[in-house]
This record gives sequence, structure tokens and C-alpha cells, in this order.
Amino acid sequence: MDKVVSLATDGKERYDMDGKLASQGSVNKELLEKLLSHPFFLQPPPKSTGAGVFGREKAHEILCPS
Repeated sequence: MDKVVSLATDGKERYDMDGKLASQGSVNKELLEKLLSHPFFLQPPPKSTGAGVFGREKAHEILCPS
């Protein structure tokens, strides 16, 4: 979600320090369900991911859905 914060703040913030931005919003249940349906979350632990799966492209998808 760091990329979402960076894109949403035009690069002024790199991450949501102390959840400051998140605490000002509300849960978009439809978006949350869509994100949690990603195959990554169905994999058993231990697991790891990075920018290749949840990077800039996914951030654009979240901020600018088609």
C-alpha cells in the first residue's frame, strides 16, 4: 500500500506513517473483497510478496479502477 500512498500524495509521502491517512477514511468493502480475492492471500504461510505483485501497477489499479 506504500505505492498507493505515494501516488495519492503525488510523492509527498512514501508510506502512511502511524496510519494517519487510513484513520481519516472508511473501509471500501467492495475494494477490500476484491483485493482479498487475490491468489496470494489463498496461499498458506509462510509467504512473501513484493513490488512484482503489489507494486506500482496494482496501486494504479486501486486508485484508477476501470
